[in-house]
Amino acid sequence: MPPPAGVALGRALAAGTRAAGAVLARRKEEALARLRDHASAEEGRLAEAGRAGGAPRRTVDGALAALHRHRAATERALASVALELDAAALLVP
Repeated sequence: MPPPAGVALGRALAAGTRAAGAVLARRKEEALARLRDHASAEEGRLAEAGRAGGAPRRTVDGALAALHRHRAATERALASVALELDAAALLVP
């Protein structure tokens, strides 16, 4: 005998929540890795511009500080992303 509909729906919701949570976690980690890569590359470009005399040291330092603030804010935003699911039941007579 199959489980009552409410039990089956609860199990389906739990399985869907686990699967969606795993996808979300993977996507957040991928986004953080891309952020780290892009920030590191940008830091390198700014440092090279400073060494080459393309901008005054103060300007390069300001750009680096802005880059670090942006990275930190983006990391906080990604960390706060959460999964929220709504369940709906379809009753078929």
